[in-house]
Order: sequence, then structure tokens, then C-alpha cells
Amino acid sequence: MRSDDKQGVHREAAELAEVAVRLQTARDTGDLLTVSAELAQTFFACPFAGVATLGRASTLLDVAGPAAELIRGEAAVPDSAWHQALAGNEPTVAGHPGSPDGQVTHVPLIPGRGRAVGVLSLYGAGAKLTYGRAFATHVAVAMESLRYQDKLHRSMDAHRVVSSSLGMLMERYNIDAREAYDVLSGISLEHNVKLPEIARRVIEDRNLPVTG
Repeated sequence: MRSDDKQGVHREAAELAEVAVRLQTARDTGDLLTVSAELAQTFFACPFAGVATLGRASTLLDVAGPAAELIRGEAAVPDSAWHQALAGNEPTVAGHPGSPDGQVTHVPLIPGRGRAVGVLSLYGAGAKLTYGRAFATHVAVAMESLRYQDKLHRSMDAHRVVSSSLGMLMERYNIDAREAYDVLSGISLEHNVKLPEIARRVIEDRNLPVTG
């Protein structure tokens, strides 16, 4: 490998490291999508970049970046290159009339192994496309990290709410923790309402909830 080639590789590696650090500062998924699209524009010298998150059955959930409308348009067409990339779980290059260079590259966001959690879309990507998969992996890992944190926070919040409601029932009805839990879970099962929601109603009403 020539010295200039080695310098180029080192430079790209350093830039990717900076991308990874910047992605980890995102406050939430919406912020992450915006930051990812901005970084992609700079890293790939790409005038139109966008990043999307996926819902069930790989449907478009949310999208950000200058290419947002282009992505929404492709996501609405079942056999588009966007869907082909997801079906094959591999980067897909295709022609696109809305791209400055006439081409688009869709790279699934895969955090290690398994299904994609989103898609990086580059319309007019330039010469750095060989690093598309590495860039996408950094985005996917950051996205999964935020989702895990959100799930953990919601779980902790639910635990606090249930614990508080149990304490209220124990004090009001002079029962122990097991009996209080049985009361809450019984109402939850009877009315098909999740336990944390029943617990919130107990706290709000200062009494057992009346469910319809």
C-alpha cells in the first residue's frame, strides 16, 4: 500500500471515530436522526442524505435529513431500492432521478447481527461510499443504545409507580404488600389494563380506580 493510501485510510478511520463519538451525544432518537444525516452529508460529501428508523415489518417510522421527502417517496413504493436494501439486508445502489448524480445508495442500519433498525440513504454520495457500512453500523449502535436507555427508564418509572401505589393501598386498607399486589393485579387482569396504568390511577385518585 502506498504511503498516500495509508494516510487516506488513517484519515478515514479518524473521521469515523469522530462520527462515533458525536453520535453518542444525541439526546434522543429524533436528535440522533438529525445528527446522523448532518454527519453523513459531511463525511460522504453528499448533498442529499437522510436517516430513517423502522417500525414493525420494516415500515418507515421516522426520518430526518435533506433527503427525508425522497426517502418517504421510496418507502411508499413496495418494490423500490429502499425496500430491496431491507429485504437483502445489504447496501443497495440504484438509479434515482432526484439524486444529483442520478444514483442513490441505501444502507441498512444493523447493530451487529439481526434485522435492520433503520436505513441510511445517500443521494449523490461521492467517493467515500466504501465506508458506508462502517458509518451505518455506528449509527445503528447509537440508535440501539438510545432505545435500550429509553426502555430502561420506562421500566424504572413503572416500577416506582407500582411501588408507590402498593404503599398507598397498604396504608389505606391496612393490608400487606402481597395483598396489595393481588388487588392491583386482579384489577389489571379483569379489565385488561396494564399494571402500571392501574397503579397510576390509584395514585391519582388516592383510591382504587373505577374502570369502565
